[in-house]
Amino acid sequence: MTVTLFLESIYQLVVIFISGILVIICILLCVAFFIVFERKLLSSTQQRVGPNTVGFLGLLQSIADAIKMLAKEMIIPLRATRKIFLIAPQILFILSLVS
Repeated sequence: MTVTLFLESIYQLVVIFISGILVIICILLCVAFFIVFERKLLSSTQQRVGPNTVGFLGLLQSIADAIKMLAKEMIIPLRATRKIFLIAPQILFILSLVS
């Protein structure tokens, strides 16, 4: 009886973990589509070409921006504490996802 109770609790934890991951993925996809929508709206108001050169209808623009951001050179100021300077953006990102 204890083995089945243990397996049920493991199953519940896995289901909660997977559902949390799915919610985060859905939120990130919605943000990506809102970014594309905002760029297309701003380009139409400014009468310029929008982000339609990356992927189908510009849907890969957010991924291209993320790759560009990750590929940039990291410049660390001389007087900055290196560990805090590198870990602070990650802490803020995690806190924003948790909230």
